[in-house]
Amino acid sequence: MPVCGAAMAEFTTWYHGTRRELTVGIAMRGLRAKAYGCDYQGSGVPYHVLARGRHQAPLVDVNAVITLHVPYDEAHEYLTCLDCSCWCQGLMSDLMRALPVSMIHAIEDVS
Repeated sequence: MPVCGAAMAEFTTWYHGTRRELTVGIAMRGLRAKAYGCDYQGSGVPYHVLARGRHQAPLVDVNAVITLHVPYDEAHEYLTCLDCSCWCQGLMSDLMRALPVSMIHAIEDVS
């Protein structure tokens, strides 16, 4: 039974594939992106850096996967593509701003 006044945080899980040597900096400073928002280099679409499915994170030259837990009530502040309005159908996302260290749930080696 939950303790009175204690709230369970609801969150959405995302995955980011990266190189192992970058994970130390990410663990210290949070996850940052080369570009933020919905208009990557004037293309009108986001530059996707996060995936809903873990299998989408390990891409070419990737040997680490970061699991992120983004609270529902903060997701729109930090993420793009949270619904089906993008071509990705909400399965990928870019950052509106850097995700803080507190949202990093796990960093694992996949090589």
